[in-house]
Amino acid sequence: MGSRGLKSCPKCETKNGPRAFKCKKCGHDFKPGSSRKTTEPVGVRRGQKPCPQCDKTCGPRSYACPYCQFKFVEAKPKATTEPKKKKRRGKIPVKDWQSIKVGSRIKVLKGSGDYYISKESGEKVYMQDAGIYYVEGVNTDGLVVRGKNGHGFIYMGEPTMSSTLRSIHKEPAKLVLFV
Repeated sequence: MGSRGLKSCPKCETKNGPRAFKCKKCGHDFKPGSSRKTTEPVGVRRGQKPCPQCDKTCGPRSYACPYCQFKFVEAKPKATTEPKKKKRRGKIPVKDWQSIKVGSRIKVLKGSGDYYISKESGEKVYMQDAGIYYVEGVNTDGLVVRGKNGHGFIYMGEPTMSSTLRSIHKEPAKLVLFV
């Protein structure tokens, strides 16, 4: 061992870090555990890790040393199988609203349905109450529903402007069906 805890290579006498496994110049392997210290080096902060090859301080989430490219963790092989599908928790996004049956429990998602554009801010103001409803009837343009605020109609037709008020935009609501 040389000055300040550095290892000298027995082959080429190059000074290496105290935790080095190989000589940084000639690549000579040091005997594992022969002169290694078990305590952390003085310059390593909590969460950081020293590189066993060059003895530089590396970040806690480093996969490889940025100085000598020593790999701390071997890369896992990529999965060749398809990823698992997430399990639905009883809610299915509605794609065909006309197939919804009377008595079904649905949820109208926030930020969908009929709206008008505010003159003050220029933002969309949605008029459909988001929440849970029970379907009481299926119409050609939408659903007749019952919710916590009473009965209502959820427009599900093609996007269009209202025939009575030109400032109202009629858009289909986004629905989730409870199974």
